[in-house]
Amino acid sequence: LTESCTHLAMSPAGKVLAVCYASENGYSIKVLDPSNSSVLQQIDGLTRPKSLHFSSDGDSLWLCGYNPSRMIEVHWRTGKVVELPESLPSVIADVVVSNDAGLVALRGTEGLHLYSGNSWVEVREQNLEPVRSARVGLNGNGTMTATNYDESTTQLIDIHSGQTLALMSAYPRETIRFYEFSP
Repeated sequence: LTESCTHLAMSPAGKVLAVCYASENGYSIKVLDPSNSSVLQQIDGLTRPKSLHFSSDGDSLWLCGYNPSRMIEVHWRTGKVVELPESLPSVIADVVVSNDAGLVALRGTEGLHLYSGNSWVEVREQNLEPVRSARVGLNGNGTMTATNYDESTTQLIDIHSGQTLALMSAYPRETIRFYEFSP
C-alpha cells in the first residue's frame, strides 16, 4: 500500500483491516487481509472521512464524513454504499463504536446520541453544553463515554444514568485528540 492513509479500522475479530486514503476519485477504502496484505475489496468515490469503524459484526464499515456531515455504511464484501437514516443527527462531529456492546456513540452539535449498532435505534440522548471540540470515546462494554468539553477538558459520563462522573483537564495548550479505555 503506497497511498497516504487517513484512517485505519480493524474488524472486531482482527481478521480484516480497512485503510482509507485520498485517491483520484475522492477518498477510497481498501479492505485488506492483515495476514498477507492481500486486497479483499476496494471502494472508491467516498466522502472525506472524519472517522472509520467496523460494525460490531464486522460485515460493514461506518464512515463519518465531512461535507456532508453524515454517516455512511459500506458493505465491504459487496462494495455497496448506503447513507444511514435521516433520523441520525444532521451534523455528526465524531463517532465511536463499542464492539462488545454493539453501541455506537455519535457526537452531534448539541449532545451525545447512543444507538444500538445494528438497528440504529436510539437508546439514549445525553444533552451536553455546546462544545468547541467533539471527540468521543466509548469503553468496551458500553458503560462509560468520554467527550471533549473543550479542547483540553474531558467529561466522563455514565451512559446508564447520564451522570457526569468526572471532568478532567489537560495541561494548558495540550489538546486531547482521541480516547481509549483499558479493558
